[in-house]
This record gives sequence, C-alpha cells and structure tokens, in this order.
Amino acid sequence: MKLQNDTLVYTIVNDDLVNVSFAEAGATILESNVDEAISFNVTVSGPVNGSVKLKVKEGTAEQGLDYELNFSDPDTVEFFEQPGIISKSYSITIKGDNLSEQTENLVLELESPSGALELGENPTYSL
Repeated sequence: MKLQNDTLVYTIVNDDLVNVSFAEAGATILESNVDEAISFNVTVSGPVNGSVKLKVKEGTAEQGLDYELNFSDPDTVEFFEQPGIISKSYSITIKGDNLSEQTENLVLELESPSGALELGENPTYSL
C-alpha cells in the first residue's frame, strides 16, 4: 500500500496459484524385444480448477517406430477442485525390437496453464 497524489493505491498479489508439474523429471527405460507400457503422472500441489496442455516437445525417438502415445498430442489435462484428486496418470508404449540402435530420447512438456495453475518444478519429462 502506498499513497500517490492523495490516492491510496493497494496492490493485490495473487497467492492462490497451484503448481502443476510432472511427478518426476524423467525415467530411463531399457528397450527390449517386446512392447512395454510406462506410466507417468501429472500432479498439482492442491485442489484446483484449471487445465494444462501436455505435448511431445522433442526427441530423437520416432513415434510409431520407437513409441506410441496412449493419449492425444497435445492433450488437455484438466483438474477440477475435488479433494484428493491431485494426480492424473498417462502412459507411453515403448516399442520393442531386435535392432541395434543408439540411445534415443523423448521429451514431454506441460505448457499453457489456465485457471489457478502455474507451472511447477518439473514442467518437462524426459525418457
């Protein structure tokens, strides 16, 4: 609060924002000759109404050849203010083969939070 030209000015700081992030920063998966589904979680730090976009950011792994998404790209992750609902689970299928390949990677990203959400500690997830 401060006084400017005989006018009292208040600044209201929004401290009601809730963090959204991946539960972990990433994982390492050993490719085998069979398909393997791996799961990851998008979490919020408390009850909230809001959404965030989940998308593939980059990587050397090729969709269809090395992995299959078990969600749309991009996908909208929605949270509704429900006690106890602080995590949404997603999965990717790593496609197995007998090919000799170099190490490949895939990076997922959270972006464009809306409502009372802001990006938290882990806005990307690397495989």
